[in-house]
Amino acid sequence: VIIEVLESQVKPVQCWGRYFKRVDKSNRQMTDDDITRLVLDKVGSTWDEIAEIRAKLADISAEKLSMFRALCNEKRRRIIPARDSHKAVLEKLGLLKNGKPLRAAMLLFAKEPQRWYPSASLKIGRFRPGGIIVDDKEVGGTIFEQIDGAMDYFREHLQTRFEFKGTPSRDVIWEYPLEALREAVTNAICHRDYLDVSQTQIRWYDDKILMV
Repeated sequence: VIIEVLESQVKPVQCWGRYFKRVDKSNRQMTDDDITRLVLDKVGSTWDEIAEIRAKLADISAEKLSMFRALCNEKRRRIIPARDSHKAVLEKLGLLKNGKPLRAAMLLFAKEPQRWYPSASLKIGRFRPGGIIVDDKEVGGTIFEQIDGAMDYFREHLQTRFEFKGTPSRDVIWEYPLEALREAVTNAICHRDYLDVSQTQIRWYDDKILMV
């Protein structure tokens, strides 16, 4: 007997009041986060593109947004006219929807991002052999502040050496290239799954640095 079931165009499909997914050889009940991911993927949206209905423009830090505007103009990658209001800038950046800031805007410019998303922070741990934690630090704030906080931590703890190349000045050689570390930290924070309730983690071992 062959039973053919056409694939449903509406997903997920409920079964006895619950939703399941296939993991290896077993069926597992889907979590709320699993369902949310599936629905967002179905409509072609992402978590950060959703408006934060609990927030209002007053929850955006004018100071943090002003610093971003100044940096954009300084780097000349995107000139933002001084006459534009903060609201107009957010609209041009696609960070407002029906007058509400998107979740992305809250991560970038909110006065207190962790008030809205408690797990949207960074945890740095220094590990020794045997899994012993010898130092750890938690960095909160906006995405920009987390990246800067992580780099400040590395500058304080990385080993350095000096090289002379026939000139009076000397070159500082870091244990890990700072540019590569900043790129890795930025990717770990910006591309993480914000539906995950765990923090962004940097695990620094004697022979490697892992970012998850």
